[in-house]
Amino acid sequence: MVERLSSEFLATCGDPVVVSSYMRSGTHLTIDFLRRNFPAFRSYKWPLEANDSLYLPIDALIARAWGPRRAHSVLRRAERVICKTHWCDPQFQNLAESQFSSVGNWLRERAKVILIHRDPRRTIESVVVWRVFTGEFARPEIPPGPWLSERLHEWVDRILAWQQTPCPLLVISSDSLLKDAAGALGRIAAFVDAVPEPQSPILPPQLRGSWHSRLNRVFATRPQSSEILTIRPAPLVRWDDEQLALVNQICGDLCRELGYPAEENGYFEPNPVRTVRPVRSTISTSSHGEK
Repeated sequence: MVERLSSEFLATCGDPVVVSSYMRSGTHLTIDFLRRNFPAFRSYKWPLEANDSLYLPIDALIARAWGPRRAHSVLRRAERVICKTHWCDPQFQNLAESQFSSVGNWLRERAKVILIHRDPRRTIESVVVWRVFTGEFARPEIPPGPWLSERLHEWVDRILAWQQTPCPLLVISSDSLLKDAAGALGRIAAFVDAVPEPQSPILPPQLRGSWHSRLNRVFATRPQSSEILTIRPAPLVRWDDEQLALVNQICGDLCRELGYPAEENGYFEPNPVRTVRPVRSTISTSSHGEK
């Protein structure tokens, strides 16, 4: 079955876009933003298929949760496929060393990467709520011990690693999509080299509840949201001074590099887009006046 994903077949596919992020950072917002506003990325799924059939989940390929037949099918569902990853290495080496070596090599040669990031505190809050949703945590509280430090180091490590990808790279915050969708659309269109067809509103709608997600799975072929629903409204996750100090200690330098200027109350307000980086060069597109 691996011959389905031969280099000859992949040569017939459009140039892919990889959406990379630390988990709970706006990954599905970005995927659905692309699907909604760019005809080239408007994928579909069959009724009863899970929403991850709307894109190619690289981590599932590495973990052998997907086989070649399913990957081949998804690669045929849009002019250009969107790939999602949280844990693949930036050179796609662990994918290239799997049974999907041809896909790893194809991404190295032809992919453009959108690295989406989010304020680390909002990210941690979302991770906590997700683990309440899955039953791993009993309450929406940051656990004592090394858990917070480990997650913050993961957040930093993922962003720093993907800044070194050999592929053309766009670094963008999820807040920029929410606060300046039209501006973000123009920058993304230029980066991915695709003609947009802006929808009204530009932002994809959120799921209205778990029932909405289930209906999408059963009936929808082109659902507007691929979002993984947790708890809505999300419960409040509280921080103490020691935890906030740890955020600044571990993430502060990178936050400021990404354009999250520290204010007196410790809140970081991101610049919408920091860099667009073609291979081996950097072009700054950030604006100090943007919020």
